[in-house]
Amino acid sequence: METTYNYTMTDDGKGLFFTDLPDSKDFIKTILAAFEVVDMQITDTEDFWREDEIAIKATSDVGEFTIVRNDAGHYSILGDVEEDINTLDVILAESGNFTKLV
Repeated sequence: METTYNYTMTDDGKGLFFTDLPDSKDFIKTILAAFEVVDMQITDTEDFWREDEIAIKATSDVGEFTIVRNDAGHYSILGDVEEDINTLDVILAESGNFTKLV
């Protein structure tokens, strides 16, 4: 059975915030599978001073993004351009593994 992840758009429109606390490997695998249509590739990773925080840099056909896990275990996808985030939002909605909370 596939896991469904819930998310919301950030207030500034430049990010997606995932409300669940997913298993990291499964979540990243599911995100990358959903974004195969825009050829998203991981380009760099960074561990922060707190053990549970990470940042994964990714590039795609629609822009560059950072996938961040905070110290509470929540993930966000951040970008510089609102249109790029909107494109990712549509892809997630169509993938079947993600539900946007309003």
